[in-house]
Amino acid sequence: PTAATRVIGALQSIGAPAARPAAPVLAEVAASDRSERTATAAAFDPTALLREIADAARPQMDAAGTTFECDLPPLGPASTDATRLRQIIDNLLSNGVRHGARVVASLRAGRGWVEIAVEDDGPGIPAADRERALRPFTRLDASRNQDLGEGVGLGLAIALDIARGHGGTLELEDAPRLGGLRAVLRLPR
Repeated sequence: PTAATRVIGALQSIGAPAARPAAPVLAEVAASDRSERTATAAAFDPTALLREIADAARPQMDAAGTTFECDLPPLGPASTDATRLRQIIDNLLSNGVRHGARVVASLRAGRGWVEIAVEDDGPGIPAADRERALRPFTRLDASRNQDLGEGVGLGLAIALDIARGHGGTLELEDAPRLGGLRAVLRLPR
């Protein structure tokens, strides 16, 4: 199902009052849906793009007191919609800052694929909850006040839909280096 279909189903399952904080992001979900159908792949340098995104994220990282590292070897060109890729990476980095004191972004490639991973030293997500964390409106920490701008549980769902719309995957796993969560985006090259 598309992002819009998933959002409609989630809204119906949780009821209108719980969905009220999500109103500002519903337009983004619809835009995500439209872009998946009209995305145009273009050649770009994934190393340069990730470096640019990382540089733009540094002020947010510094303000939060987050240590940020990048492992960005030169990979050569890839082909995808760089605007949508930027949206996914921005979301993953924001989650890393929100949940960890240290964030590492890395890039690697193989035959026919490019992989971008963002890991943090935060509490992680238990394996049993990871699939649920990718569903719209899922907030795993119920103690957070959902009216404080901390998100409404759509970022990972939107990122997953964009990845799938481009023939890729988004997986959540244990962070081997930092011990928190590692989000791995894999796209065809």
